[in-house]
Amino acid sequence: MSRPLAPILLAVFVLGGASVPALAARSGPLVQLAPQKKPAQSLVVYDIGAAGEYSGEFARYGIPQLNALEASPADGVASAPAFDAAGLPVFLDESNNGGFGVFEQPKGSGTVDALQLFFGVPCTSTSLAVDAKGDFYVAQYCSGQVLEYSPSKSKKAKKPIAVYSGGNFGGMGQPNPTVAAVDPSGNLYVGDYSGGITFFAAGSTKGVVALPTGMSQLVTQIFIDAKGDAWSTHLANPTSYYFKNEKTCVLDPKGTVVRNEVGEHFSNGQLVAQLYSAPTTSQYYAPQGESVAVDTAGLTYLGADGDGQSVVLAYDSGQSCPDLNHSMLLEHAADPQLAVDAAGYHYVSDYVADSLASYKSGATIPTAQITQTTGFVNPTHLIVGP
Repeated sequence: MSRPLAPILLAVFVLGGASVPALAARSGPLVQLAPQKKPAQSLVVYDIGAAGEYSGEFARYGIPQLNALEASPADGVASAPAFDAAGLPVFLDESNNGGFGVFEQPKGSGTVDALQLFFGVPCTSTSLAVDAKGDFYVAQYCSGQVLEYSPSKSKKAKKPIAVYSGGNFGGMGQPNPTVAAVDPSGNLYVGDYSGGITFFAAGSTKGVVALPTGMSQLVTQIFIDAKGDAWSTHLANPTSYYFKNEKTCVLDPKGTVVRNEVGEHFSNGQLVAQLYSAPTTSQYYAPQGESVAVDTAGLTYLGADGDGQSVVLAYDSGQSCPDLNHSMLLEHAADPQLAVDAAGYHYVSDYVADSLASYKSGATIPTAQITQTTGFVNPTHLIVGP
């Protein structure tokens, strides 16, 4: 893909101490970081751009300093990124040959063109997943199926090597898939527009229901943690869950404290626990689950939108209600996206402020933060990989 890319302009905040501005803040000392040796891991951010003003891009950053490495132009209809077997970022986008194809972003500096690996994917997708063998999984809203492709390159339209259906998919009024994720054992999880999760055991193309549809709105993300468990988030679940008080997380039908379900935890296709919002009376209340990630210390972070504001909720290991002492309140509906690295840092993007920040495990004060005025517009997905 060779369309021109707007130059990347970085405003880097080197932060430390209690007086550091919040995530969405744009004030503070401006310091240009010196070039860094490429780290073992890096962060890839998909910015969808702004129609008629900036094209989309996939930008890769060194972590945790958030120094820019390279960026590749993309359309505003590209999928969330993933990492392939070679450790390079990959994504689905409009193909050079028509329709949609899978592209790989080579390592470099500045602007680099993504390389088309193959085309022939029937329609666009918000999701691209990769398994341990390097196979690609594309959730197709146009057919209500997930298509698996081999990692080999092709100059001809490629055919899928497997088609996944069943579970919540199939029959009249079937929900459309939104996201897919594969755990290290080869099990496939697929979320849909009606809040359901379908599970495909390794080696099987017939799904079973892990979470039924109809309980909430579309599944926004599925994250696989270091243990191979899956975590999902979704837009508002209208069901009210009652608790005795704000300190307990035990359901009590006679309770007066109300929370909403914003996410779930699965292991081997079985529902382990629900994740609940802050109480409806709290300033941290936000019922729209947008993203989720689990760090190496076992802390779960969940980004959620509310009425004109957003939050990043922190859940202690094994807990279903958030610890508000380690949660963050953002000043607007930021559509916060999350990622974690092997060193224990987590990363948060702000769709409105066009900003990105890194945090140590459990921290609410950023370690580093960048904002950009061009080229970095509307961050939509984050992922950490090699």
